[in-house]
Amino acid sequence: MHKLTIDWSKIHSSEQFWDFVCREGKEPEWHGRNLSALHDSWVTGDVNQTGPPYEFHFQNCASIDDSIQELAEAVMEIARDSVDENGGSCSET
Repeated sequence: MHKLTIDWSKIHSSEQFWDFVCREGKEPEWHGRNLSALHDSWVTGDVNQTGPPYEFHFQNCASIDDSIQELAEAVMEIARDSVDENGGSCSET
């Protein structure tokens, strides 16, 4: 199971988020930088080499920049959907 830790205190823009998640999630080069593509990768599967299932860790949720608050909430919802569909775990601190 692939462990993916996202520390929201270190992410200040959507571009930083997509750069991080595509690199750490080992997404293929053609992977989209949008929520639909993330859902396909994390929930539907068969997109990358790492999963699902995943072990998600979202850290410093209280420190999410206002500019990416909606994105962060949607990302964490997709992670919870992934766990519901495929097993794994999700923690938010």
